[in-house]
Amino acid sequence: MQYERHPVTNPGSTLSTVPTVAFKNGDFSAFLSQGIKIYDPATTAANPAYDPTIPASATNPQYLRVPFPGNIIPSSRFDPVAVAALKYLPDPNAGAPDAYFQNEFVNTPSDGIGWQVDPQNRLCH
Repeated sequence: MQYERHPVTNPGSTLSTVPTVAFKNGDFSAFLSQGIKIYDPATTAANPAYDPTIPASATNPQYLRVPFPGNIIPSSRFDPVAVAALKYLPDPNAGAPDAYFQNEFVNTPSDGIGWQVDPQNRLCH
């Protein structure tokens, strides 16, 4: 019986999602056109007009908050730990300039060992 070892490298790639440069800088203004607002958590206050006899909803909010102007979070409000962690995330390198998802291309080759077994010994005797 004969065994053959074959090193194998498989090319591969992955599209992942990383924050855009604007997002890393607190600028979420691109979401305003989709009706998405970023609210300032420091402004949360009880709604004096809230009616507890009916479920909370968009028309009967239990709390009121003020959105950040222009959907931009001021850098003075950034958590220093988050700022430090963001330095380890790459900037987007794929997709359209305004791509928010699947905007980072990563090469992901894999190495392995392949084995081939030849049950009939074809070696010279």
